[in-house]
Amino acid sequence: MAIASDIIYGGSSVYNNFTNPNYTIGETFGASVMDATYYTVKGFGTYWLGSKVDELSVSAGITIGASIFLGAPIAWSAGLVVGLSIGIGFAGAVAIYYLGEWIDDGWEWFKKQIFE
Repeated sequence: MAIASDIIYGGSSVYNNFTNPNYTIGETFGASVMDATYYTVKGFGTYWLGSKVDELSVSAGITIGASIFLGAPIAWSAGLVVGLSIGIGFAGAVAIYYLGEWIDDGWEWFKKQIFE
């Protein structure tokens, strides 16, 4: 999902480069190559970071649930494991989204410094 969305954003950015009347042909191609590279790296980076958040959420849920398991009913411990896994996964997804937005803003600022 992360890679697909970054491919779409990259394609949109390349389209915007070609329709920008302020860019010369060289700037259009240069900005498009930069955008394609940036969004490809960002897509794979987001995918990797998301997989690490998944691993963390499952590990944390199982570890905390197992440590409480000895003194709590089984159903309560199982619910805690699932709840923690979902909570950590959701918080990680939100953090990755906002980190991506912040990085995109920096990328756009960087391009403006070069091409405008």
